[in-house]
Amino acid sequence: MTNVVFRWAGALVFLTACSAGEPSIKTNPEPNSSLARPGVWTAPVVSAVAASPSIALDPSAIAAAKPPSDEPLLQEFRELARKPATKSELEAFVSTHPRLIDASAHPYGPSIMWVLEYEEEEAALVLYRAGATTPPNALALAARGGLDAFIDAMLAKGADPNGSDDWGYTPLHLAAKYGNASTAKKLLAANAKPSVSSSNDGFTPLHIAVMEHKDELISILLKGRADLEAKDHHGRTPLHWGPFGYRPREMHIYAEIGEPHDTVYRDAGRARGIFLLLDAGAKIDATDDEGNTPLHEAALINSVRGAEALLDRGAKIHVKNKAGETPLSIAQAAKHRQPVLELLQRKR
Repeated sequence: MTNVVFRWAGALVFLTACSAGEPSIKTNPEPNSSLARPGVWTAPVVSAVAASPSIALDPSAIAAAKPPSDEPLLQEFRELARKPATKSELEAFVSTHPRLIDASAHPYGPSIMWVLEYEEEEAALVLYRAGATTPPNALALAARGGLDAFIDAMLAKGADPNGSDDWGYTPLHLAAKYGNASTAKKLLAANAKPSVSSSNDGFTPLHIAVMEHKDELISILLKGRADLEAKDHHGRTPLHWGPFGYRPREMHIYAEIGEPHDTVYRDAGRARGIFLLLDAGAKIDATDDEGNTPLHEAALINSVRGAEALLDRGAKIHVKNKAGETPLSIAQAAKHRQPVLELLQRKR
């Protein structure tokens, strides 16, 4: 029997990497990268001194050689932005603290990334207009937050709408994940590629919109001519991910934060995204690298809504994958798949 945990690992990696509160893109400059600020004290200076046995290292002198950290200044500006401050207040702060223009500190890197991480759009615009250091992946971070005014400003200055982060996700991937419809439209209008595959897992924006149950984004991407049959690194098309997007959703119910909780499963509702894909011409019998069809996937993860939609459009329950398994035999193999089994048995 297929290892279900392994099969869905790619989705969990993507969901974790892009969760709110965790940077969806790597914003930290490496110590010797092009984002490292000029004049930073680096290890080679220490190595040069240490290489000479006649020179004693004075820890206090080494500490004094380091420039002061920019983090306090970045934190102060971010707190001002959260206030929220007016545009004139933000501009006055930047004017009196010119160091902000190329300040950088962990964990987010340049100053503009600090405010984009917390979706402080006005502060980001003030910095951008003042000429602050702006790495290319700032556009993806803005797309994650749906910061359309900032995106407009970057695109107007020639930012690449198809630039990717370290995992190969473009701004359109992030807009799709977080359901930012207006952002996706802006990016597509700026010639963002609707079917670009990430280097990390092969997901296209359409794969992500489907797995995240973002019906409006599915419609937008289909209108933008996204490839219905694009395959991820395991040969799965967006339709293969339909059952995952419309599986029962786990919810934790807390009487008090920090205390034990109850777990309930919420019905995902009618699988509109699956119908959108099928209406656009997606192949209902497409197979992945293991020979699984979308209906096999629905059986594997007990997605009743996914199976319901696929069966409604004529999906076959007896087609075999490379292991000789059918959607029906998969559902019969585990008790937790009983809801899907009952549905499949009615269609025999």
